[in-house]
Amino acid sequence: MKLNRVRKNLIILMLIACLAKPALAANDSTISYVSINDKVYYDVELMITDKSEILIPFKQFADLFEIEYSANRVDKHIQFKTLDGKDGVINQNGVFVQDMKIQKNKPIFLQQGIMDNIFNEAYIEASTANKIFGANIEPDFSSITVSASVDRNLKALKDSKALAQDYNAPRAHQDVALPKKNKVISLNKVGLRSNFRTYNSTTDYRHYKTDVDYTNGNSMLSVYGNAFSGKYRVDATAFHYDSDAFLFGGLSATYMNKFTHKNTGNNYWYELGKVKGFYDVDSRVGSNIFGAQIWNYEYNRVRPKELNGYVKPTSLVRVTVNDNEPVTLSTYAGYYTLKDMNMGDKVKTIKIEEINEDGTIEVVREEKYPQYGDRPFMREERGSVYAGVWGYQNRLFREGRDIYFGNNKKVTAGANYQYGIKDNVTFDAKITADKIYDKTSSKTIYTMPTNDTLLTIGTQKNVNYQEGVTSMNSIDYVSKKDPNLKLRGTAGASIAHD
Repeated sequence: MKLNRVRKNLIILMLIACLAKPALAANDSTISYVSINDKVYYDVELMITDKSEILIPFKQFADLFEIEYSANRVDKHIQFKTLDGKDGVINQNGVFVQDMKIQKNKPIFLQQGIMDNIFNEAYIEASTANKIFGANIEPDFSSITVSASVDRNLKALKDSKALAQDYNAPRAHQDVALPKKNKVISLNKVGLRSNFRTYNSTTDYRHYKTDVDYTNGNSMLSVYGNAFSGKYRVDATAFHYDSDAFLFGGLSATYMNKFTHKNTGNNYWYELGKVKGFYDVDSRVGSNIFGAQIWNYEYNRVRPKELNGYVKPTSLVRVTVNDNEPVTLSTYAGYYTLKDMNMGDKVKTIKIEEINEDGTIEVVREEKYPQYGDRPFMREERGSVYAGVWGYQNRLFREGRDIYFGNNKKVTAGANYQYGIKDNVTFDAKITADKIYDKTSSKTIYTMPTNDTLLTIGTQKNVNYQEGVTSMNSIDYVSKKDPNLKLRGTAGASIAHD
């Protein structure tokens, strides 16, 4: 019987996830870099084929490796001399050296590239480039970059001044790769945590010997993924005892997404299932419920280095951090990411602009980050509301039901309003209410979190047996000179009865 139950629980856990497939664009150019002898780095525009192959730009590499060539823009014809002085030709029919075809596939010609100086470029395979340039050229598809090594002195290697200027500069294109395209439901990450404890004790008193020996523990399986343009997390818990090796501890889940109001165009973020609730240094409200919560601001803000997005495939992206000198980033099929940018210690503002092919500039995104903790800016208003049920300890379908036995079941709702008096001074107001709809038959007094739903301020009564309304208001101050210096004044009231 126990084995069947274990199988049932495992099947439930395994039905949570779906797999994701990567997607790559076909014959797209992207700005990346070539590393020569691991000493100098030069920006180049590479070509990605539909067979996931990186092609080398002939004219750009010929300039770096000092190979003579002449080009005819009209009929796509390039004449060159190899490193050992042999005559070669690149045209629409192929790549030839002394009338011998040295590349099976035809080259790809690009009339105008993303970079300003790229016109009528011919793209060839890396193995072909090795023969022409007398170098060892190796593309890396995982990072969309190229490394090259040569055993002769090049002007590019002697240009150490240019290297000193650019070596530490932000190069967000170093690892630009098109992200995986998720299905409607996808699995991104799985985590497992386990804790076990063994206790052994022997007592010998007046010829009476007592042995105590037991083992217990718990495990939690967490699944993270994407679903219907949002994110989800599912936690499954199991408890382990001597008497029952696998006691299913229940399921807990959260779904996060956002929507845009049709009339106002404002964005709203929401959670379903186990919600975040409200919390500060004095209280945690609504964190132990199943229900729904909505915010009029991005409560779980993306960190600056995690910003990414899409522009037109032929566009570049310009990023300005804290009003510093702008940095231009490349894209891969229109995708950009800020993960490799050197932004400094404190990011206050970020401005992301799209540089179109015709030179026009459009603002893609502007972000402003609080400098005194998670609080609204001056004159900014924030709001959030939640509603749900309380008494299930954030999990359902637990075997044994011990965890629910002493809990009264309640419906509860709450609201939170914040206003930025200044960037470092915030007014905060909370109101929450609950109503018991199912009373426990247990006579045992269970210790429950006294500030989880109803705040019974100034009483010794247990919140598990109370219902009513609570209001709390506060003003927070953070010193601009010393963020560790904080002041807070709080006033509130609670009306409750059992």
